[in-house]
Amino acid sequence: MAIGMSARFPWPYAVTYGLCYAFLWLMKGFEWIMRRHHAGAYSRAAVNAPGDIIAVPARRLYLYSQADDIILARDIEVHAAQAKELGFGVDLEEFDGSEHVGHMRRHPEQYWRAVTESWQQAGKR
Repeated sequence: MAIGMSARFPWPYAVTYGLCYAFLWLMKGFEWIMRRHHAGAYSRAAVNAPGDIIAVPARRLYLYSQADDIILARDIEVHAAQAKELGFGVDLEEFDGSEHVGHMRRHPEQYWRAVTESWQQAGKR
């Protein structure tokens, strides 16, 4: 169960929202001044840098859904295509209507079939 921050503070939700918004913009400004990428952008690029963190022979299974409102399906597809161009073994499995990290719970057969097939492909290398 997710617990929001507003329940922990005695002031109105708008104040908490404003403080969080200001903090995120402050961090964005700091990263711009320091000429650094935020952790999400750095991580996304790092996992597609052959040999730096993950060896190219490593196989990837991308599990995603159009119903995910945290990570867009299009972003998953683009990242998978980039990985494939770099020589990574890539499997994509799209789920119908399951939210972020809800694929196994809503579609257990499809989920475990995709995992099993991907592991079998990885074992062939």
